[in-house]
Amino acid sequence: MLALSLIPLPYKLLGLAALGAGLFGGGFYSGHRLAVLSEQAASARLLKETITKYEVKVTEYNNLAQQLEVSKRENHAITEALNKEVDKIINRPVYRTACFDAAGLRIANAALAGKSPDPGIPAPTLP
Repeated sequence: MLALSLIPLPYKLLGLAALGAGLFGGGFYSGHRLAVLSEQAASARLLKETITKYEVKVTEYNNLAQQLEVSKRENHAITEALNKEVDKIINRPVYRTACFDAAGLRIANAALAGKSPDPGIPAPTLP
């Protein structure tokens, strides 16, 4: 206590002001640091949620793309089968006088329905 009584009052007040400023600055820095860390944690959570949603959408779009490719292959197979049958019919002599014979009509109807003609089904009789 004796040492404090030897220090003049203006220096004591200056020391207290410096101590107060140091404590205030330290508290301000700690609060700022805490706010920055909190913001970074919130940003990290949001980024993780966004990445998860993105991965789900990518998986969904990949599945749709695979389904599209399967559908395209099936349609290509049907188109190839129709083209082969049409080529066979066009090369027949009856095609020169009439547009379609019974087999050609069956294939045309199958093409309109979007199906591949079944070669095992006999052509229906025309009236």
